[in-house]
Amino acid sequence: MMRIQWPMFIEGKTPSFMKSFLILALASALLAGCPKEGADAPISPSPVMSVEQAKKVTAKFSQHFTPPPRTIKDITAILDREKRENPASVAKAHILADKTPPKTKDTIVLAKFYLKRARAAQEIGRTRQAIKDFRYAAHYAERGDVSARQYSHMLNGLGKTEVKGGNYNSGIAVLRKAINLLEGSDLHPVIIGIWSVVQNARLAGFSAEAGDIEVAEKFLRQAEDRLAEFLLMKLKFEYYRELLPAYVASARARVNDFRGKLREAEMTCPPQTGPC
Repeated sequence: MMRIQWPMFIEGKTPSFMKSFLILALASALLAGCPKEGADAPISPSPVMSVEQAKKVTAKFSQHFTPPPRTIKDITAILDREKRENPASVAKAHILADKTPPKTKDTIVLAKFYLKRARAAQEIGRTRQAIKDFRYAAHYAERGDVSARQYSHMLNGLGKTEVKGGNYNSGIAVLRKAINLLEGSDLHPVIIGIWSVVQNARLAGFSAEAGDIEVAEKFLRQAEDRLAEFLLMKLKFEYYRELLPAYVASARARVNDFRGKLREAEMTCPPQTGPC
């Protein structure tokens, strides 16, 4: 789905050019409603609003106007806020996020502790703490005897949180490491295939957001190749056979969107995945 450019309202203030635009638009609407000469003229014409009155109406409108979400990130942020409104969930997350590290040198224990604390911090909106804790979790996991799947999950959490915090380059680098780690592991080919499609599609979208369309298209091609390989497997995974193509289609739409091909973006965004 194409991104819609909404007016920017910051801290309840409207930019001067937007005020002028709204005043002109309102004035045009008022003039259109003025009585016309002839038989079609209304019997009781509505009173015409002055420019000063129009300014007051515009100012009042801008103070109460909330622009709709523009991207999937905006929608996710709204959902995150809704989730944090659950008092019990918030209280539990705060307790976990405020916990002090255990006094141990066991790298696996420390990795699991920081992973839990990172997720709790992420839930209550502490992005900086979440990034820091995910980094600690990955650090200790790399030095401990954890499985490739566990380590890749930690890297996945770190990478997505880095991107959410605006650190696109480091986030993308971490997610690439997670893919390479999992694809080089001895996990079941089905698990690797599913993970690879999702991660490459995700990286295509993140790279497009970061402005690197060439890299985004590379990840998109990899996602399409991995998807083709997965669909060739004679397995009864109908859920993933429907979900993974939607992931790739959504990534393709996002890349086309940021590349400026809005028509292609709108056409390739699958309705079952929601906003691209």
